[in-house]
Amino acid sequence: MHTPSLDISVRVTTRIDLVWHAIVDPDVRTRWWPGHDFQAVAGATIEAISPRPGRTPARRVRGDITAIDHEGRELHASWTSTPGNYTTTFRLLVSEGKHGTKIRVIETGFPDDVADAQQIVAQSREGWRRLLGDLVDFLGSDENVRAIEHAHRIGR
Repeated sequence: MHTPSLDISVRVTTRIDLVWHAIVDPDVRTRWWPGHDFQAVAGATIEAISPRPGRTPARRVRGDITAIDHEGRELHASWTSTPGNYTTTFRLLVSEGKHGTKIRVIETGFPDDVADAQQIVAQSREGWRRLLGDLVDFLGSDENVRAIEHAHRIGR
């Protein structure tokens, strides 16, 4: 049996500590991921609204952060999406590599018993691509990186 899932990643030249702060610091995160509200602690509620290209209404999700490892730079959450009323889990992982910092999202648990299961996954994939693209664009600005360094007193 095939269970629909997605696994996408991007790379940036920004240092891993700065990337992680851009994701977990709510003041920084709202500059590239507006409307997505959560505190980066296990048990916290996470809410988000993501457009669905070519479809309305937007995808709304609400759930909980199930685990977070600040040293290992991993965030795990489970959320329920509407429309559709299905629950998925996702892992956001930030790691160092030879070619920069890798930001990876793995989302699993999509419904496989509906006619448009693959379309649901494709729309979610597109939403994550847009979101990660916004993060890459944000981190591509020296001004934004300096603001993160200043806010967290991180040296170059």
